[in-house]
Amino acid sequence: TPTAFYTPPWLARSIWDTLILMGVERASVLEPGCGSGNFFGARPDGIEIWATGVEREPVAGQIAQILYPSAQIHVDDLRDVKLPRDYYDLVVGNVPFQDTKKHDRVFKDDELADAAKNVHNYFIMRAVRHCRPGGLIALLTSTYTLDAKDERFRRRLATEVDLLAMLRLPAGTFTRYAGTDANADLRIFRTWSSPAERR
Repeated sequence: TPTAFYTPPWLARSIWDTLILMGVERASVLEPGCGSGNFFGARPDGIEIWATGVEREPVAGQIAQILYPSAQIHVDDLRDVKLPRDYYDLVVGNVPFQDTKKHDRVFKDDELADAAKNVHNYFIMRAVRHCRPGGLIALLTSTYTLDAKDERFRRRLATEVDLLAMLRLPAGTFTRYAGTDANADLRIFRTWSSPAERR
């Protein structure tokens, strides 16, 4: 699909290494846009996870189901998948990049969803909504999440999460493995532990 930029295994492993340094040892994990499950496969030995993935592209989603039978893999558009709110300890992955707006009936009145004017920010919004208070979100996203002139999504996001770390990946990171020159950032957020923390 036009938005499918599969993550090189070395990069997925590096993100897991970072999460381990941040204290992740066991977690309920959501990967929106999981592809064939590279992040599940890159998990180091000794890290216990209860995995849920969502993948729109049917072949990739079915491969993930075969490779990771203990995971719950939804082969469907994220917009149409019902997931528990405020539940997952960790949301991790490489979100699709596309400059079109997702129309989601469930989140139509959500201020963060309203500010998400493209697919990658929509996936970040869903990550925030499904991550438990105090949980971690580690996502590869388009550089335009940070660089877009329209600041509304970033400003609204900042009222709900702390930015713990950010790395702009070198040009060509995805060229060899995924055949794309898409530019990406790694963002790691912590959701607010309680409503009282919100600014």
